[in-house]
Amino acid sequence: MVSVCTINFNMIKAEDIIDPSDDGTGYTSVLYDNTNGLPTSEANAIAQTEEGFLWIGSYSGLIRYDGKDFVRIDS
Repeated sequence: MVSVCTINFNMIKAEDIIDPSDDGTGYTSVLYDNTNGLPTSEANAIAQTEEGFLWIGSYSGLIRYDGKDFVRIDS
């Protein structure tokens, strides 16, 4: 399986970059899966639009994430 992640680096500001040598204060990570919001347990491709939406391609279809809710797009 090949995973693809597309990031628009033009949208990243210097203050948004996380310093890996920092202790991580103020940042947290969340692993989303089918037990806490993501409607499936796999993601085969991820892309971000200029509007900030994350689009997740999976075996069960296309999913849009707006930072709060996951929405599966019906065909």
